[in-house]
Parts: sequence; C-alpha cells; structure tokens
Amino acid sequence: MLIFLNITGIVLIMVSTGLIGLYYSNVDGYRISDLLEFKRAISILQSEIEYTGTPLSEAASNVALRTNGSVSRIFERLSELVVTNRQDSMADIWKTAFLPAVDEAYFSKKDVEQFLEFGNALGYLDSNMQLKNITLLLDYIENRIDELNATKIKNRKMYSSAGVLTGLLIVVILI
Repeated sequence: MLIFLNITGIVLIMVSTGLIGLYYSNVDGYRISDLLEFKRAISILQSEIEYTGTPLSEAASNVALRTNGSVSRIFERLSELVVTNRQDSMADIWKTAFLPAVDEAYFSKKDVEQFLEFGNALGYLDSNMQLKNITLLLDYIENRIDELNATKIKNRKMYSSAGVLTGLLIVVILI
C-alpha cells in the first residue's frame, strides 16, 4: 500500500510540474495572440479615424464589435466612458478603460506602458497626429510580435524541459 501511495505521489508531482512547464511554454503564444488582436483593433480604429471621420465613442464601439476577448472589452469600456464621462481627459478615460484588461490579457509591463502612452495622445491631437501616433503603436506591436516569434520556440523547449526536470528534482529530493 505504501509503494502505491509513493508511485501515485510521484506521478502527481511529475504531471503537475509538467503541466506548469507546458503552461509557461505557451505564454509567448498567448501574448502574440493578444498583441495581434490589439493590432487588429488599432488598425480598425485607424481606418475609422482616417477614412470615415467617425467620432471616437462610435469608432471604439465599432472596434469592440469587430474584436474579441479582453481587447473587445477595452474598446467597449472606452466607448461607454467617452459618452458618459465628460470631466476626465482622454488619457484618464483610456487608462480607466485599459487597466482592467491588464489582468485579463498577456501583455508585458513594457506593452502596458506603451499602450498607456498611446492613450495620452488619444483624442487630444488633431487627426493627422493621432494617425501618426497609431502608426507608431502599430510599428511597436509588429516589432514585439517579431521578437516573440524569434524566441517562442526556444522558450517553449526550455519551459517544457524545466517543468519535467523540476518534477524529477522534487521526486529525487523526496525519495
């Protein structure tokens, strides 16, 4: 009976550390997916501003309808806040709409800082300056995606191996 419990414990440790390693190996993929969705949203916003001259509240609502997940919720909140909140600056409204999504998405600290910086110019400058700001943000996102794609495979192997090896280390220490 004791041997059965030991084997069960070993299997549970190996499976749990393996799954933890698998999760961390996929984080870069999740982050790329969120960045691509945010890029898509910003591209839609750019089109709304550049070609149709849609007001920001309506443009944000259109973006929310055409995107998914946490990115959709950001623009949905932005649309609501632009309509209901007339006292705060656009930077504050953007921050209020964006920050709750930080916990839902896989953005890095650097991504969050860049996206908040984008919000500082949102609705403040004329449309040409806003379009330049959007172009800069799209370039940033594209560069981050390229960097993540370059390191994704290496990190996937490293985290998967680290999960299994950590499980083996724990088993050896406990035996």
